[in-house]
Parts: sequence; C-alpha cells; structure tokens
Amino acid sequence: MKKKNARQQKPTSAKDHCNFSESASARYLWALAALQLRPMSYWELDEHVGGNLPDVLADLHAMGFQIPCEQPAPAFGQDELAVESGVFHLTDTDRKLIARLLRARAKGAA
Repeated sequence: MKKKNARQQKPTSAKDHCNFSESASARYLWALAALQLRPMSYWELDEHVGGNLPDVLADLHAMGFQIPCEQPAPAFGQDELAVESGVFHLTDTDRKLIARLLRARAKGAA
C-alpha cells in the first residue's frame, strides 16, 4: 500500500552525491549526524532536524540513502498525513556514502 505523501524516487548518480556535499541543507546534516551516533525513533530524529522529518527523509532517500525504519508503526504527522514511525538507522552502505561525502567536502574546502 502506497502512502499518500510518498515521493517518487529519482535514480541517483555519483554527480548527485557530489552536489549533495556542496548544497547540503543543515537538516540533512543534522539527521545524518544524529543517526551516526545511534538508531533513533521517529520523534527523536524529528527533534534533531527541527521538524518536517518526512520531507527530510524523502530527500535523503532520493539522494541515495536507504535509512530503513525498523518496527514501523502507523502514526500521523502534524499535517495529518501518515508517516513511518519506528526506529531509523543507517545501513553500512549509508555509512560508506557519508564517508565518501565527507571526503569530497574536505577536498572542496582545501
């Protein structure tokens, strides 16, 4: 069953990942930094990004991050649309992508 607020995912490429490192929103960085520390519930992660977590996650998924949700439970956000509420965590692939982005970002700053 598809969610009402689900976005279409675009295929990603290495170029998209490079663009992420240049124009990363603070919310994306906050979400990734928090998830690097430990898995987090929907509500904890929403607090870290300052709200609007469904859009942040949809954008990160479109950029190539998997960020799966374990133990999903039905819930509703402030806009009364269904959201995935559970425990979010990074996969090994997500961690490798973050490391690659940080290296690319460091090279750009040098």
